[in-house]
Amino acid sequence: MWFDRTSALCVLSFICLVIGIASCATRIPVGQEFAAQSDEHVTIVDLPFVTNRKLSALGADSEYFTDEHGELSAGRCRVGFKDGSRRGEVLRVDSVPLESVLPTAKEDGRVVIYIHGYGESFARNCRRGALLKHRLQLGDRLLLFSWPASNYLSYAEDIGDLQESLDQLNELITAVTQNVDPDRVVLM
Repeated sequence: MWFDRTSALCVLSFICLVIGIASCATRIPVGQEFAAQSDEHVTIVDLPFVTNRKLSALGADSEYFTDEHGELSAGRCRVGFKDGSRRGEVLRVDSVPLESVLPTAKEDGRVVIYIHGYGESFARNCRRGALLKHRLQLGDRLLLFSWPASNYLSYAEDIGDLQESLDQLNELITAVTQNVDPDRVVLM
């Protein structure tokens, strides 16, 4: 009986150690997850985004965002979907002026600001946001806000990152409601 209990404690300790080490690991920048556009991509979605992730130029033609806090910036990510696939591939990320991604009053229907949850990389946000935009047929009425979440093993760190992002999220919502009736803005 004692041996079984000790073995179980050793296994549990090992699992906790592995989780602790994994939570300290650095995420791969979004640029490492880019894919080349091909004829297999039957649907291409351009998704506008606003982020307060730190910009890190790692490639010649593309820009990437880290999981650290940076200045509020905007851009468009291009996501390609293959036939029957729900998991898109990030094909390109470009920075653009903030004003160019803000919805305008002339658009019909509601404007959706999609805010991701804990443990989400920038590339994953682009893929999920693009899928939502495509499936819900939102046209240019979906805007992704990507804050610097880390990974699934550091919720406590992500809580602090989200709290630190609230002022910039409020700044974005204020900018959107200057162009669009606040009753037409949906936070998801």
